[in-house]
Amino acid sequence: MLKSASFELGSENTVRLSVKEFELMQTFIINANRYLDTNYLLEHVWNNDTDAKPETVWLYVSYLKRKLKAIASSANIEGNSSEGFCLK
Repeated sequence: MLKSASFELGSENTVRLSVKEFELMQTFIINANRYLDTNYLLEHVWNNDTDAKPETVWLYVSYLKRKLKAIASSANIEGNSSEGFCLK
């Protein structure tokens, strides 16, 4: 469960998300089971911020993966170098 008012992600437990983590998770939820490449995520989450780089996306995905594990969620973000990332 993603709560927009408090930027919380919950399953068995609850964790708080930063604004960017929240926006990234929201993008994954909207596009569940669809691979999103790094450029798509930079454009839609970081709005082509010139300071954001592909490594930024990878870092935030790793944060979300850790938080999904921490709340014992059945959801997982899968990565594929040729296709991008996918919430399953």
